[in-house]
Amino acid sequence: MIELNEIQINKIKQTALSAFPAEMCGVLTVDDFIQINNINSSPEKSFTFQPSEYAAIIDVAVAIVHSHTKKPDVNLSVDARTPSVKDIKCQKLSGLPWLIVATEGETVTPAVQLPRSPSAIYEGRDFIWYINDCFTIVQDYYRFQLEIVLPDNQFDAFNDSTDEVIKEYADKQGFYDITTIDDIQKGDVVVLDSLGQKQNHLGIYHDEMILHQMQTSRFDPFDNFKGRINRILRYGN
Repeated sequence: MIELNEIQINKIKQTALSAFPAEMCGVLTVDDFIQINNINSSPEKSFTFQPSEYAAIIDVAVAIVHSHTKKPDVNLSVDARTPSVKDIKCQKLSGLPWLIVATEGETVTPAVQLPRSPSAIYEGRDFIWYINDCFTIVQDYYRFQLEIVLPDNQFDAFNDSTDEVIKEYADKQGFYDITTIDDIQKGDVVVLDSLGQKQNHLGIYHDEMILHQMQTSRFDPFDNFKGRINRILRYGN
């Protein structure tokens, strides 16, 4: 995880506020932040570096930074820092970490980072798609508790049919179905029906509890989920 110094934090905040309602963009160097002009045709929705400016400093760039913006009177259903699918794809292509802040014109949030940093702290994580969601908590549990590294999820924004994605992912990554709930064991993934939808939430069975990510991640009693369990998945060859 990149640690920002006070100069970088202040420059990012000032630049984000000055650019609002457009997205600001720039790069981190080892000890500074350098703004680059956003020449995107819809700068309030996306950013595109001015090519010559980026080319001039790419050799000293250690991360790319940009802001997401929202109108002050609009309440979003997701965290404004949520990376877009484009953000995720372009971060991988850039070969550099990306930091995303958000502003409504008055305040600037702390940055989230792509790629995200795995964490063995499972409880109390604030929900952000692709950063702290029900899939990433499964990833982290498997990494730190079971020493199994699972690839990133295959969801395309919020438009994919969740059950089809889970089925394809589970089959490819070596999960298989457990057909009897009484056979559930520590580390099994439960695929849950939630909020009137099918197979749209994941959790992990752990000592008579389910670890899952809601607005904050937490352990809840297994008995609370028995009417919502659609599938039970176990990792193995």
